[in-house]
Amino acid sequence: MYANPGDFLDGLRKSGVNPSIISRIERQGNVMTLLPVNSEGAILALRGQSGIMRTMDYRGTEVLSAYGPLELDSLRWAVLAEIDSEEAFAPVREFGKKVMVFGTGMALTVTLLALVASHFLTRPLRALAEGVRKVGAGQTEVVVNLRTRDEFGDLGRAFNAMAASIKEQKDKLQRQISENLELLHGILPASAVVLRQGGDTKANRQFTDVTVLFAEIVGLDDFSAREGEARAILVLGDPVSAFDEAAEKAGVEKVKTTGGSYLAASGLSVTRPDHCRRVIQFAKEMTRIAGVFNRDHKAVLKLSIGINTGPIAGGVVGSRKFLYELWGETISIARLITRDMS
Repeated sequence: MYANPGDFLDGLRKSGVNPSIISRIERQGNVMTLLPVNSEGAILALRGQSGIMRTMDYRGTEVLSAYGPLELDSLRWAVLAEIDSEEAFAPVREFGKKVMVFGTGMALTVTLLALVASHFLTRPLRALAEGVRKVGAGQTEVVVNLRTRDEFGDLGRAFNAMAASIKEQKDKLQRQISENLELLHGILPASAVVLRQGGDTKANRQFTDVTVLFAEIVGLDDFSAREGEARAILVLGDPVSAFDEAAEKAGVEKVKTTGGSYLAASGLSVTRPDHCRRVIQFAKEMTRIAGVFNRDHKAVLKLSIGINTGPIAGGVVGSRKFLYELWGETISIARLITRDMS
């Protein structure tokens, strides 16, 4: 325990041994028959018992003591083998520290591995959840990049196929809606289309100040008799289409064409302060188109055009095969003007 006797004597002084005993040990040069040992292990060994115990030694220091009796003739000796508890259990404490450090390291490693594993395991689920959220929000161009060959990869490919199918169906539906809307605009004025889209299937509306044009093509019967009805219908489609283009350029809305009659108005969908001038300009263009048709087909068709300005009412007639009709005295007068001219 001590590198030199001086350290040993200092240790005895610090442990509270009687100074006179220490002086005698110092003079004698050893502790034989001088240093009293009254530890519990010594007492039990002198009583003939043996064992191992933790007790306090002669220095007042806790030790791990192995004790036992030794019989020599008629004398009983006590044999003690002691080591400081701190020294005896130092390897155990060191091992405990190592176990604790190792266990902590293992716990941190396992936790880190669990976090990494959970990240890789939940990443496909997060990607799929994000894709579902986007599709639910109306986005159709959604692709989930899962290139694994496990169940997640199969699920990702199935999701991408579903998203592509939804996009295709949506595009088809959008094209169909556009076609239907274009067809509807060809039948109804823009104002009536807006009303029907808002839920008003009849699209009834009062117009306080519009200009209407009612035109009648005169001479169709003679032209049909000369050209034949089938060819006459085919050929007459050209001037009617030209009328439609001219009306659009002039800011006039075509309402309907029935046989040889053509009904149009300005100021229905868009309020135009110059609706009367626009209709007159359109009438002149109709006359020019009819003249070109007569020249190209050697026909003698004439246009009887009636124009009137005032209030009218408009609305959809029919539920499946519907038409847009205009009513009112303004329309009636325009028709009467056409008949008087013809």
